Amino acid sequence: MLACVFPSSPTTDGWRYVASLARHTLADAGRRDFIRCAAPPVSSMVCVDSIDNDAAWLLGAVHDCPALRPPNGPELRSLDGDLEEVGAAISKSELSERHIRLHVICPPMTLDAWRSWQICTIVAELLLDALRNSRDVGSILVEFRAVADEAQCVIVDDGVAFSSPVRRRSAASVDALVAEIGGRIARRTGDSGSAVMICVPGVGL
Repeated sequence: MLACVFPSSPTTDGWRYVASLARHTLADAGRRDFIRCAAPPVSSMVCVDSIDNDAAWLLGAVHDCPALRPPNGPELRSLDGDLEEVGAAISKSELSERHIRLHVICPPMTLDAWRSWQICTIVAELLLDALRNSRDVGSILVEFRAVADEAQCVIVDDGVAFSSPVRRRSAASVDALVAEIGGRIARRTGDSGSAVMICVPGVGL
């Protein structure tokens, strides 16, 4: 089993904001005290706009999918188990009626709970992006792997992607959150499908 130790809490404005939104969703009705972090500064507002407008499913799924809940303190999580949980939640709510097959591949890997939550949140958003902004999707593959001195997460679908303002906002949001954990993201789209690769350098593991 691979064991990776990450920072014990999110250290950037974007992730603190996402955690605040998720905790507010889990809070009792009317409890505004759970939104303890302000939105990121103006330079990051494209990220905030996308989260506020397009992540309703993610915030709603927090109730039923523990892997999408930000941890309350230092702990470890099984990334492979968390990704399977996210995949099951999306399959149940989004994929089954469309007969889309989802495959999740991840070796046994124990991470700091904050980083596992961040990866699962990014993967969930990318899966939903493929569903919202591609047609004729028959299957989606999610694979997380350690290669040389970095970790890679690849999301591949066989649909036909189309561009839209919503997709561009969503992409900017995900790009900003990936950058805040020290990673980079690359995208490829075509008539035969789309692929997104997220890479996190080994120094961040």
